[in-house]
This record gives sequence, structure tokens and C-alpha cells, in this order.
Amino acid sequence: SLPYAVLAMEASLTWPSDFEQALTLFEEALARDPKNTTTYLWRMINYLDLGYFDLAEQDGHRCLEIDPGYSICRSFLALAVLFAGDTERALEIHETALGHGFYGNIDPFLQLYAATGRERTALMALAANNAGSGVNKATAYEHRALTDPAFDYQAEKTLVDQAYFAAGASEPEWDPMHPNYLFLYRQYDQMNSSDLPYWWFPYPLEFRDSPHRKRLMRAAGLPDYWRKHGFPPQCKPVGDDDFECTFVEAPRSRSRNLVN
Repeated sequence: SLPYAVLAMEASLTWPSDFEQALTLFEEALARDPKNTTTYLWRMINYLDLGYFDLAEQDGHRCLEIDPGYSICRSFLALAVLFAGDTERALEIHETALGHGFYGNIDPFLQLYAATGRERTALMALAANNAGSGVNKATAYEHRALTDPAFDYQAEKTLVDQAYFAAGASEPEWDPMHPNYLFLYRQYDQMNSSDLPYWWFPYPLEFRDSPHRKRLMRAAGLPDYWRKHGFPPQCKPVGDDDFECTFVEAPRSRSRNLVN
């Protein structure tokens, strides 16, 4: 089973992704082992990329039914629920994963915390994440990038880089060309790959209207797959060569602790 799942992920990782081949291989992997939780996890990631949030959620639940301790599935399940617009339930799932010791996929939640006025929560989450990777001195810059619309990354790039170099590595702990880094510092024009499906992030609002959002979706091969296999509910074709996708507006969440 697992070799088919590995081949499936390989097909999806090189842009434009061959989602058709990937999903076929995932089916073969599950036919050989219906309890292969890694296959459910990886297929869930592909469904998230494509915007099929209901299918992603189904795979997340199936993964956790088989292995409730596989917290990375819970973390990606939180993304599926968040992207579908159910902010409160997404936070509950995400924070449950945190409570189980899996500190991952924080990027869209950092953006959520910052956009909904919970700047202290964002600061604490950043501090906890950076303490683990040794880039504590970068926390202040990352927090400003999240919360201050006037923050000018290019004007302070030298100081930002020094904060990462201060970790003691010859290169910043977080590669300055890594898509997560570029997204956080709003350098959208430099993004040419994807570590997460940024195009479904509900925040920051400025990215929703950025031409780079659609550029990344095209580069990943999403509209090509949709035109052949069907658009997700939040998207529709426009003419022969364009498309548009909307967001389910998430209500402002009540103040809450980071971990339940």
C-alpha cells in the first residue's frame, strides 16, 4: 500500500501537480490496505489543495477512527474545517491537536488570531513555535508582520535576517525563500511554490484580492483538474480560461484560550 501512496504524493508535489494520477494511486493504496492512515492523511492534503473540503474532512475523520493518536490528521482536519468556514469548530480541533502535542499547521491560525484582534494569542503562539526552532529573536518581527499593516519588510530586511542568523546557524533557521516565510512577510510576488494551500486561507484579507493568489492556483494545476473533474462548491468557471472562487465568511470568534 505505502509505495502507491508515496508515488501519489510524488505526483502531487511537482507543479503543476498531477492530481488525477495522485488520486488514482491513493485509491490503489487504500484498496491494498484500507487502514493505511498515512494514505488518508496524504489524500486529505490533496483534497485540501483542490478545495474539496468535505472529502478532506471525511479522510481526516477516517484517519482518526483508525488511529486516534495520529494527531497530524487532526491538525489537517482542522484546516479542512477552517477553510470550509466553521471557525469555532476548526479552533477546537486545532487546539485539541496542540493539547496532544502536535504543534503544526499554525500559519492560517496565526493569521486568524491576528485578523480577529487576538494579537496576544498570536504572539504567544509565535513565541512557542520559535522557542522550539531557536529563532526567538525573530518573534517580534513576525508578530509585527502579522499585526501591523505598516510593517515594511524590505525596509527592515537586514534586521529581520539578523534575527534569524542569531539562532547560530549559517543560514536562517527558516529559509528566507521558503513559502511560509514569504507568505508571513507578505512577499507574495516571490512565492513560486506552496507548503500549504495559501489560496484557501481566510486571512489575510489582502491576499484574497492579490493577483498572486490566482497565479499560485494556476501554477499548482487546480483549474485544469477542476475543468475535467468538477469545480469545488466555492469555485466556478468563467469563460473558457478563467475561474473565480469565493470564501465562506467566518464569524468573529469569541475570545478563548490557546489550548482547551
